[in-house]
Amino acid sequence: MRFFLLILICFVFFSCSYFDKKKLDSSDLLQEELEVFIWDQVDKYPTFAACDYAVDFQEAKACFESTLTDHVSQYLASRDINVSKMLNDTISMYFTLDNSGVLQIDSILSAVKTRKQIPEMDSLLSQSIEGLPKIFPAIKRGQYVQTAFQIPIVIVSNNE
Repeated sequence: MRFFLLILICFVFFSCSYFDKKKLDSSDLLQEELEVFIWDQVDKYPTFAACDYAVDFQEAKACFESTLTDHVSQYLASRDINVSKMLNDTISMYFTLDNSGVLQIDSILSAVKTRKQIPEMDSLLSQSIEGLPKIFPAIKRGQYVQTAFQIPIVIVSNNE
């Protein structure tokens, strides 16, 4: 009986640590979360209402980019742009879409010959995004987030 009582006392004495609850430090939890968080990916790509049919991420991305590119291309096609020489260039437009759906052009990169022949190209491209339909921002972990992206605009002229 003494032996049983001794074992029971030892068990209670040494097992007390098993009943202690480990306190979690919020800074440790945050640090762990930040280490596994992928900053350059969103859960849901920005979208237009016309892209509601998109089922997966790649479809949504393709629809968004084609809608934006088509809108800019249609705007440029409706303008009377005269060039004196043959022109074949791809203009890169860099955008930022904030978490409320406001689109802003960050920069426009094009060849020097394009800028010489069409000096108003930057202002035309800036005007082209003014009539865009409502954009719904990207979503990361249930929150609207700011995103940055780039689209190419191909300019081709057959004048010689």
